Amino acid sequence: MGVVGELPTAPAESPVDQLTLDGERVGARQQLTLPQDDEGAPSPARERGRAAAGGEVTPALVRAHVYIDPVWLAASRAARCAPTPAEAKAWSLVRNRGCLGMKFRREQVIEGFRVDLYCAELRLAIELDGGVHDDPDQRASDAARTRVLSALGICVMRVRNEDVSMETLERCVRAAQKVSGR
Repeated sequence: MGVVGELPTAPAESPVDQLTLDGERVGARQQLTLPQDDEGAPSPARERGRAAAGGEVTPALVRAHVYIDPVWLAASRAARCAPTPAEAKAWSLVRNRGCLGMKFRREQVIEGFRVDLYCAELRLAIELDGGVHDDPDQRASDAARTRVLSALGICVMRVRNEDVSMETLERCVRAAQKVSGR
């Protein structure tokens, strides 16, 4: 039917969860304590907040951002401006939560790879494959790329350009929903 995918059995840690600060893991959902002066008192910036009004102060939530190379970012923006016919069709079907209410991004950079369509909620990458992907060297490259993304807990589905339809994209989303339990 034109859809090939690798469904990870258990999601791996997010690259964000693997970031460290002074040797301790700092994930996007982990909280850190704010700095204090030598005597253990809160810093002046903290005193101006709720602590100054007598309220309790909770540590700030640290959001770690993954660095994206500016060259890759520019290439993604350029690809969004000049999509292939299959990419334009797929985007018209999934944009504005058009595919089962899921939000998709196009030309998303993940760990140095640019995926055609990406749903962060399901950790689903949909790759649209044209004739160039029939080349043996390109197949090997695609397989290696899929292994890397799968190791990150991202479900990679490959759809042939001629098979792009709402039915095919919905099948990809449903398969990813089964794996993620959503």
